[in-house]
Parts: sequence; structure tokens; C-alpha cells
Amino acid sequence: MGDAERPGEFQAVIILLGLLTAHARLLGEVLDTPPRDDSGVLGGRVHRPPTQPWSQFVAGLKPSRTGDS
Repeated sequence: MGDAERPGEFQAVIILLGLLTAHARLLGEVLDTPPRDDSGVLGGRVHRPPTQPWSQFVAGLKPSRTGDS
């Protein structure tokens, strides 16, 4: 799984399995949500460039507040 100095070989698999076991619909949304320019949503993994590193994609999954809520 890796450590702070060196990423593990199976981090992507672990995250995808975690999403799938948490809620099946969540995995579909993470992979296939279309991008939305009006809200800054970059879209799911299939809408990102194939050269984008996995770590950058996962960093973009961090929740953030939008609007007045």
C-alpha cells in the first residue's frame, strides 16, 4: 500500500475497491461524471486526460464547499 516516502503499487485498486464497497453508485459517479465548467467540476476519471497522474485525480476528490452552504 505504500508509505509517506514511496507510493504503493496497488493504491488505485484499493481506492476503487473502497468506493465500490462503500456504495456502488458512488464508483460510477467518480468514474463517469461529466465535467461542468460552470461549477469547476473536472469530471470523472474517464473524462480526464489519460496522462493525468492517479495522485492528482485522487487529490481532486477532496470535498469542498460551494455556494452559501
